[in-house]
Amino acid sequence: MSSSHTSISVSMKAAVWLLFFLFFGLIAVQSLLSPSVLIDEERARVHPPAQRLIMDSQNLANYLLIDESVRHVVACDGYSYEVSISGLLGHVYPELYTHKIATSLFPFDAEKILTYHSDAVITWSEVSEQLRTVGMVQTENMRYDKENRMESEMENWRMMGRVADKEQRANALVDRYRLRFKDITDELPRTDGYSPRIVILVNNVGAGIWMPDNDYYLMYIVKAAGAHNAIKRFFRGLFDMEQIIKADPDIILINSVPGDNYYPENLYAQPEWQTLRAVRERKVYKMPIWSYMGGPVEDALLLQWFAEVFYPDSFPHQVRQKYRDDYLEAYHYRLSDAEIDSALFVQENKQSLHYDRFQ
Repeated sequence: MSSSHTSISVSMKAAVWLLFFLFFGLIAVQSLLSPSVLIDEERARVHPPAQRLIMDSQNLANYLLIDESVRHVVACDGYSYEVSISGLLGHVYPELYTHKIATSLFPFDAEKILTYHSDAVITWSEVSEQLRTVGMVQTENMRYDKENRMESEMENWRMMGRVADKEQRANALVDRYRLRFKDITDELPRTDGYSPRIVILVNNVGAGIWMPDNDYYLMYIVKAAGAHNAIKRFFRGLFDMEQIIKADPDIILINSVPGDNYYPENLYAQPEWQTLRAVRERKVYKMPIWSYMGGPVEDALLLQWFAEVFYPDSFPHQVRQKYRDDYLEAYHYRLSDAEIDSALFVQENKQSLHYDRFQ
């Protein structure tokens, strides 16, 4: 072979190697400059982090905690929004009052959702399929496992971390949540088989009072605190007083929901409730604000509150300090005494047994 042919062959090989390095070098540079991506595991599609999210799962508060921002949410269900602004989150994120978040999309309307040009929707599986049929590519499904509620909740928070490109923060919150639960349950007193019998009253404004059964979303926290539900089946609407008399709970808990103004004093003032031992003994308590779909911070605080209410003589009184510590660590927000008072319904619970400890 002539020297000219040899030089041409060497040149061609050099050119091929040069193109190879340029091609993969550009890919490497692009990966450094481009935003990180998440994988929709069901469809194996690649998406950028959500910039215009629609939250259709009553979990707005949890997403804001993980994303550390209000500005990436364009729409959510109205109830979730009311829960967020009526609780402490409205103090943590005052932008909730000024940032425009649409709440008129629900009840669900797939075609109307498309008009918001959202790049991601977090919803339930039945809604997700409808959205995909009208062209919404990136949807993430909430999971609900009533047999293992704690694990399904943690998986939902991890999923939100992927959507927001905040996986590290979501994982840290999950780890912290798991540790807080373990610390509290490890500190529960030995009760020699005693398990407080509780009833939760939910005042759905305009729809009457109902008593949830063991499928209720808060019951896994009640169980973690060593108590159990005295109601064995679901009673919706204006329940028969005979049912709660038959249940004979040790403690009555009143859940806190937006627009609800039902408090222990309502039960204490009504003669028909005096037949109940829990009412006579003043063991009726308004649960802390924002107990609805709490999340990594509030669920642990609720467990702490349950433990202090259920075991007043043997569990450390720490809930006020825990509120301060948890909000400062998770939200970088320093709660005032007045904010903690409002969260714990100190004034509204003042007639209830041992509640002066929460002041």
